[in-house]
Amino acid sequence: MIRVGTMDNKYRILIVDDEPMLAEMLKEGVKAFDHTCRTASSGIAALELLKTETFDLMLTDVIMPGMDGFVLTHAVKGMYPDLAVIVMTGFAEEETYERAITAGASDFIKKPFTIGELLVRIDRIVRDIAVINEMKKKHDDATNISQEMIAGLQEEASEKIKKLQETISELKPD
Repeated sequence: MIRVGTMDNKYRILIVDDEPMLAEMLKEGVKAFDHTCRTASSGIAALELLKTETFDLMLTDVIMPGMDGFVLTHAVKGMYPDLAVIVMTGFAEEETYERAITAGASDFIKKPFTIGELLVRIDRIVRDIAVINEMKKKHDDATNISQEMIAGLQEEASEKIKKLQETISELKPD
């Protein structure tokens, strides 16, 4: 489940990392800024948690046993396309960044990083999502208005055609 954007800029974040100490450190850092945070120690655990809870963003490590962060990101984006994902890794190869973005990640962050840097990235991503959602809403509203206008015009045209046919029928000699 996905929950995108809040008015008070407090986010629900899922951290996926097989290193319990790092996951807990990230969780406490994020919670210090009043965000709600849950952790999962594997990709499978994250997928299970996503079935029952809503999040604004998922932060996942790349190197994990079983399901790596790229596979997890790809799976999550397939099931929850609006969920933002940040991929984190200690490896800074260009290929790693490309793989993360190709898998559907919204951003990529190289370890080590500061909580401040992470929070700035989270705020930017969630803000971007809010703008996109607002644009989608405006598009949907415009589409609905257009459909209503077209339906009204079609009804008006049908009434005029019917009246014209009646007038023609009245003018025809029997």
